Amino acid sequence: MSDGEVSLSAEELAFQVLDKSYPNFFDPEDEQYDTSAVVVDEYGRGSAGVDIENTNYTTGFWALTNAVHEGLQNGGRKFSDAVIVTEDPDYRLRGTDLESLYGFIDVEMSLKVCNTALDEKMFYRVVERDEDDAVIPHIDEGVEVVDESFEPYSSYLELDTDRSKEEVERELIDIAEQGMEKAYADDSGFEVGSALMTFDGIVYPYSNKEHEDDRKLTAHSEDVFAKAVRYGEEPGDFDKIVIATSTPEGGSSCGNCLQTMAEFQDISRGHEDLDLVFAGQEDVMRRKLSEDFPLPFSPGNL
Repeated sequence: MSDGEVSLSAEELAFQVLDKSYPNFFDPEDEQYDTSAVVVDEYGRGSAGVDIENTNYTTGFWALTNAVHEGLQNGGRKFSDAVIVTEDPDYRLRGTDLESLYGFIDVEMSLKVCNTALDEKMFYRVVERDEDDAVIPHIDEGVEVVDESFEPYSSYLELDTDRSKEEVERELIDIAEQGMEKAYADDSGFEVGSALMTFDGIVYPYSNKEHEDDRKLTAHSEDVFAKAVRYGEEPGDFDKIVIATSTPEGGSSCGNCLQTMAEFQDISRGHEDLDLVFAGQEDVMRRKLSEDFPLPFSPGNL
């Protein structure tokens, strides 16, 4: 579960999490091409992400995007170095990945792509766009990557579940409310925090992230499930998610979040129904995922 306590370079961490990739949601028997990524923030901390394919194409759970979101969750705001490791011989940098970097590049970013299928490494320089440029940052080849060692940043918790359900839920609500403080919602100001718990009592805290490019706005559930899979969790491992907002009654999840939940805790494949807890400023609402999303489209329908 943990990345370990030893110092790793960004490339070493990317290789370490490569097998956590979940690249072929529809046909696990088909050929798999794992891809992982690590970004290094202004504090010298590395945050990792992996490719995750799901049926909701609008979410784009790609490795570099997930790494950027994990870096934001860990408190970074500017990234100077990144490494992508892939097994895909036809891998190309995705525009959606590069768009996720916009606003978070520390002057310029050194980007290294390690392709294990081709046994080659490509080096790029990614710079911020100016007002007249396209959305995708500019890329130049031929720049070395500073790949210094750092302590891997781990941000999950292990809860003592040998307590009453009420005590466990109260702690999860506290974690989700703390997550609101890490939300990146400069545009809307609507902060959301979440705490996703597995049946083993492992808790993944997260919060919503916004980008100036609205196509890359992601919500708490999309990111938190991607994070859990990156740490080795699998579909069916999840017991409960607590979502905290500034609304009085707690609100409800958006369509993208519900679709993501339904795919990673899919009752049509025999998984347990996910407990949903919505914590508002004045009230707490509790429902099952099947109540909020009774007829999802999921791998069990294929």
